Parts: sequence; C-alpha cells; structure tokens
Amino acid sequence: MLRALNDRIIMEDVALEIASDEHSVLSVQGPSATDVLENAGIDVSFLTEALQHQNVDVEGTEICVVRRDHTGEDGFDLWVPRGVEPLVWARLLPQAPGKGHGLALVGFEAFNMRRVEAGIPWHGTEIQEDRFPQEVGLDEGWISYKKGCYLGQETISRIHHMGHVNRLMCGLAFESDEVPQPGGVLFQDGKEVGRVTSACSSPLLQRPVGLALLRREAAESGAEVFMGTQEGRAAQVISLPMS
Repeated sequence: MLRALNDRIIMEDVALEIASDEHSVLSVQGPSATDVLENAGIDVSFLTEALQHQNVDVEGTEICVVRRDHTGEDGFDLWVPRGVEPLVWARLLPQAPGKGHGLALVGFEAFNMRRVEAGIPWHGTEIQEDRFPQEVGLDEGWISYKKGCYLGQETISRIHHMGHVNRLMCGLAFESDEVPQPGGVLFQDGKEVGRVTSACSSPLLQRPVGLALLRREAAESGAEVFMGTQEGRAAQVISLPMS
C-alpha cells in the first residue's frame, strides 16, 4: 500500500510513513459506539461523516479518532501510540460488574463475521488494484464527481455517467456446513462467473456465507452459482447487507 501511494505522488509536497510501526488501532464498533466513547470521556460529536478524524487527549496522551464503520452499525477506530493501549482500554472497559458501557472484547474472527454480513469490502480481499470501486459498492459517498483531476478520473466518471461495470460484489449463502476458501471459482450455466473473495460462518444466517465478485448477469438476488465446477457446491446469491 505504501509503495502504491508513493507511486501516485506527482506534485504534492508530502511524505508518507507506516504509522502502524508506532501505533495500534483499537476499534469500537456497533450501534452504541458513540455512547461508549462519550461515556469514557472521549468526545466524538464533531465526527459526523465517514473517515472524519480528530486528535483528542486521553489523560495526557494524544490519540487519533476516526469515524470508520467496519460492521454496518457505526463505529470508530482509535489510533493509539504503542505502549499506552492499556490506558485507553481502562477508559473503555467496564470497571465493575453491572457498571460497564456494553463493551465486549472480540477477536478478528467475530469482527470479520460482522464485516462480511454487512457487505463491507476490505483492501486485499474485495478491493484490489485491478477492480473498479463501483464493482465493490464504493460509489455514492466514496467518489467525488466534482473535484479536480485525479488518476483514473476519466474512466471512473465515464462509468458513472455513461455506463456500468460488468462485475458486482454480492453476498453468497452456501448450502453445506463447510466454510469455503477465498479465491474459489464460481460457475453458472457451465460458465465461470466470478470468485469468492471472503467467507465465514454466519451466526446471523446460521450457515456459511461469503462475498463474491460476480459478473452482472449472475449477480441477481436468488440466483444459484456453483463452486469449482458446474456440479460443485451450490450457493445462493443474496442481497447486501445480509439479513
């Protein structure tokens, strides 16, 4: 990612560095995310739009708070200097039984489940250099069609105003209990129509689900696709977010 961004610096007076070397990211996600942070004394009232960010002071430590929804229910990322994570957790986590703010620690697997169920694309899985943002649902609210020149602007604008993409990100619900591997090839009517990009076991639907990039003609909700071969494991195309 750093190399890709550096390659796109043309005339800007800017330098990039990897912030993860010196920071950890603590993410507070869910419909009560705002209340959790406000109850912990972290004011986020000024962060009203996605990706807005602001530095705030937590007991003498400056952290960067970013409004970033990873689960479809609202949320924030807290960029915290390495070594002071316990200080921030102490402000967020319940101090005694019955006196918490409804916050629970979860691992990556649970986090990813909610992300897939919500149909939120991630870099390296759904979002890749060879895909248009409109293919993975990043259009309205993510792309400006009024700002000045940027790399790829002509193609992106032409798709928006004059045409459409030939592939779309869709949800999949699999028939068997085994969670498929990302990268699995999908077929319909004997033709390859796409690939699985993410998959997990869904507590919401109580079956394996996934995200896939499918050709437009195969992306209709309710359609059936098959993994590996036309006689392979069946999956149903479902709308996003999953419900």
